[in-house]
Amino acid sequence: MSTANIVKYPYKAVSCLTSRKRVMAGSWQELLTVLAEALPEGGLVTAWLPQQVLWGRYDGKGFTFAKASSLTENVLEMRVFSKEAEVYARNRGDNTYLVRICHDYSAGAAAAGAEGMETEYVDSLSRLWGENAGVADGYAVLQDKDRKIRLEIPVDANHCKYGLVTRNYIGYTENNQAGYVDSRYVAIENGEVE
Repeated sequence: MSTANIVKYPYKAVSCLTSRKRVMAGSWQELLTVLAEALPEGGLVTAWLPQQVLWGRYDGKGFTFAKASSLTENVLEMRVFSKEAEVYARNRGDNTYLVRICHDYSAGAAAAGAEGMETEYVDSLSRLWGENAGVADGYAVLQDKDRKIRLEIPVDANHCKYGLVTRNYIGYTENNQAGYVDSRYVAIENGEVE
């Protein structure tokens, strides 16, 4: 891990109110309904298909990608995420989906009626493979020619390098040993050394 990452994400436990729910979606259409209800404001999406990994955007109704692509029931796994929430879905192999919905609420949210439990977490930034080969129409092309990796990721700003912010939730065993019990994607940010 680089020094810049430790400075930007200094492994400091922070508390928030977190709500986690697991549901079953019996079909692709049911999964889309769960997604629209859980993330009506939209977010970013990453989807693992048998032949590729796609990164794109979700607007609360549908998906957009750098190139004409569409998601159907052949999705193996999918994460739709924003700073506030994530919907993670995994295909069970029969085109039904196990879904985990995770929402984080700021301090004082319980007083405003939000339900969940007080949870500690640590955010970290992991570099995405590849150097920026250009940005067009809100997507950066990341290429690592040696590894033959090419990703097109949704971005709001042009940087040389990008990183994926993950939120790692802390839990405790009966003898108070701390460890990560769950994690979710939060954002794509600048991954350059500062």
